[in-house]
Amino acid sequence: MDRRSHVKVDEKLLGYTNESLHEWLDLTVKYLGSSHRQVKHGYKAIKWAQELFGEEGGKIAALHIMIDTRIVDREWLEEYIKE
Repeated sequence: MDRRSHVKVDEKLLGYTNESLHEWLDLTVKYLGSSHRQVKHGYKAIKWAQELFGEEGGKIAALHIMIDTRIVDREWLEEYIKE
């Protein structure tokens, strides 16, 4: 899911977003491609995001990671944010 879609999902489900946090989570994508998820897409990244961006940042990171690791159905979310 691209950053714009992550931001829309945050706004729709959480009522807030932080585009800088999404950029931070995906910073290594240009070097590692889809393997970037091995760097900041686990439970430690959620704790780290919470330390850096506050409690809301932890929630945003958790949602971002659940989407990228396909714990949450991406197709459903894409339809949901269109509404």
